[in-house]
Amino acid sequence: SDRYGRKKIYILSLVIFILPILILYASYSWIFLLPVAILIGASDGISGTSGSTLITESVSKRKRATGWSVVQSIGTLTTMATVPIGGLIIEKLGLINGFKFSLLVSVVTMVIGIFLVAIFLKETLKKQIKHKIKFKIRDSIEFLKKIPRKIKFYFLFIGFIFFAISLTMPFQILYVVDVVGVNTFQFGLLIAIQTTVSALFLVVGGKLSDIHSRKNVMLLSAFLLFVTAILFILSRNFAHLVFVYVLFGISMLGFSSIIP
Repeated sequence: SDRYGRKKIYILSLVIFILPILILYASYSWIFLLPVAILIGASDGISGTSGSTLITESVSKRKRATGWSVVQSIGTLTTMATVPIGGLIIEKLGLINGFKFSLLVSVVTMVIGIFLVAIFLKETLKKQIKHKIKFKIRDSIEFLKKIPRKIKFYFLFIGFIFFAISLTMPFQILYVVDVVGVNTFQFGLLIAIQTTVSALFLVVGGKLSDIHSRKNVMLLSAFLLFVTAILFILSRNFAHLVFVYVLFGISMLGFSSIIP
């Protein structure tokens, strides 16, 4: 993105993301999940750098956290509609046909999204790198050595946070249904509650980060995540989980401080 532009590389990542969707549609064995995982990882890696840079550079430095939080909130709010719609599609068409239909809808929406990015987003790269960029492992190691110590601790901090969240996500529905005893409909309500609260507090966190300290907001978010994890384990009924998921949504306020 430093050489060819943020916008072009971001669009490339969106095009790449369509490929695993098409592979999933045509797949008939778990072996197809390997190229799907590789392509999704490649797309996420490319969009994570070019897309976030494009967004943050499109907003003034004083309001970057707020701008980033608004983008995240919009993405979070859409899940409130897509989850029940997806459930309705599967209920009407069945699991396999419903899933394949959802994949086709995803392709259509991705294509529309690519055209919207191409038309409305402006390139933010002002000075392109003209020389050919070479990727060498030794150069990467030297680059990592030159990173300031506080930035290394920042990477470590963010890494632990995302590792902890990603580690437990796949098991949440199993735990709340099999151990706590809520039904799948109640679990859907919990996700809707958490999504709504997250969307609100992402914007709140963004504004706090722009006004006060990004570091303090992130530390508050990490502390709330720790409390949420403890309370989640101690939950014994649906009412307890409602409180936990509301608190989990509030803890997302620090995630608007990560990129800016």
